[in-house]
Amino acid sequence: MHIMGLDDLFQEAVNFSSNIDFSISQTPDTVSVFETSIRYLGGLLSAYELSDNQYPALLAKAKQVADKMAFAWVGNNVVPFGFIDFASNSPTRAT
Repeated sequence: MHIMGLDDLFQEAVNFSSNIDFSISQTPDTVSVFETSIRYLGGLLSAYELSDNQYPALLAKAKQVADKMAFAWVGNNVVPFGFIDFASNSPTRAT
């Protein structure tokens, strides 16, 4: 939105994103580490960078998501589990 000049919509999206609480799970399902990385984390960090670092709330939300995702790496594993239960912060295998 920002690079297309839709600044009013971008500001609305920033305001909305600022109020999301990623520390609390909104779903009983597990979340994909890959999908969360490319969509949430990638989107928040991209928006932050493309806006010339004007919205620190985007960076703070990206950190909140990354902190939850850190639970996918358990023990000495260099490869994360594929899914995380955000409610319990426990990694799970795909079934």
